[in-house]
Amino acid sequence: FMAEDLASGRRIIRGFDQLGSNPSSDKTLAMMEILSFTSQGGPPADLQNAKKTFEACLASGAKGATLLASFSYLSMSLINYFSTVVSCATAPVPNGTYDFPYYDLSDCADVNSFNPLDPADQAKALAIVQLVNANTPSSDAVNAQSGIGAVLVSAAQISCPTGGVANKTLCGMMTEAISAAGGASNSRAVAIEFFKRALAFPP
Repeated sequence: FMAEDLASGRRIIRGFDQLGSNPSSDKTLAMMEILSFTSQGGPPADLQNAKKTFEACLASGAKGATLLASFSYLSMSLINYFSTVVSCATAPVPNGTYDFPYYDLSDCADVNSFNPLDPADQAKALAIVQLVNANTPSSDAVNAQSGIGAVLVSAAQISCPTGGVANKTLCGMMTEAISAAGGASNSRAVAIEFFKRALAFPP
């Protein structure tokens, strides 16, 4: 968190301000991109940093840190997927919407902003369709589903126990996805439900 300028709390506060009290898919994506890891300058390496951070927080049993780290990991998993399959968000934005580096996940995945006549947006839409397809032929989509679903399940167990959730809004996204998937046993189904409910996939 320190290397990513998240330990100070400045970006975390900005993320929760962006999410607000009535989250929508575009607000959730904005919060996730604010929590993206950027210090390595490329999605694969930043994803590995996010993974290591999440695993360390998970092992510690810290509710709040695990929850935040899980959304950084979720963000980087999606960014890595989109950068691989449609060359979107291939590098951090040094400055733009925010006064710190971030990956523009919204550009890749905010379906409400897509232009149906734009070939680039059409490619992004097709990539999203693969993410919510349980029978997708895309190995990249399968890997993203499996990894993201596993993170959602693990984080919910630590951060969202009954009567002691770390954050009601974020835990609600996780537990609703797990419930809609019929439980925690099928990580890919959990991811698909998260995509549908929290991120408004498919387009």
